[in-house]
Amino acid sequence: MDADRRHWEKRLQAIATELISEPDRIEAAYKVKAVRVEPVGVIYLWPISG
Repeated sequence: MDADRRHWEKRLQAIATELISEPDRIEAAYKVKAVRVEPVGVIYLWPISG
């Protein structure tokens, strides 16, 4: 019983820390890392008639 209590006390403390750090970590994962985009070629799309 004491081991369970200690486990959950540690887990609750970890959750409090994660609430602070996780949003920044997730936002960093979605940041665009490309600085410059260069064209590779030109594509012409013709309208379909008929």
